[in-house]
Order: sequence, then structure tokens, then C-alpha cells
Amino acid sequence: MSDISTKFSVGDTIYFLWGHQIHYGPVKSIQVRVGGGNISIRYEVGLLYGYIYEDSAYASQQELISHLEKTASKTIDRFTIDDLIAERNKNAQS
Repeated sequence: MSDISTKFSVGDTIYFLWGHQIHYGPVKSIQVRVGGGNISIRYEVGLLYGYIYEDSAYASQQELISHLEKTASKTIDRFTIDDLIAERNKNAQS
């Protein structure tokens, strides 16, 4: 049997996106589900937010922003200017 560890503990403050805005709150409880070879970890941060999955929880606002910047950069890198222009022109003709 292997140990399961979490990024955060009860009482820690986590930052997350909710409705396209950064929110934060203390971890009230931790839910761990194991099945089918997968481990799912969620943090309860209150009735308003429910549970936040571990991969969506960050230790600081800056850490969350850095993650968003990296994600946006990867998304933009997948397209070239030519691709964007071609897509725009295709949509304009539709």
C-alpha cells in the first residue's frame, strides 16, 4: 500500500478560479477518492464554492496567475499568424 499525500492541509488557504475570477478560502476538509488506478483529491472551501480539485488549487494568487500565463502562452503558440488570418477569412466568408 502506498501513501497518499496532498498539496494542502485543512486550514491552509488556497487560491482558485471561480466564475473567471480569482477567489481564495481556507480548506475545511479534504476528500480523497481512489479507484480504477486513479486518485482524485478535492478540497472543500465552503458552501458557496463546494469542492476545488487539487489541480485547480494554488498556494498563492501569483502562482495561479503564473499558471494561467503559461497555459495562455501554450495555447497561443499552437497558432501562427497565418493560421489566425486564414481562420478569420474563412469565418468572414461563411
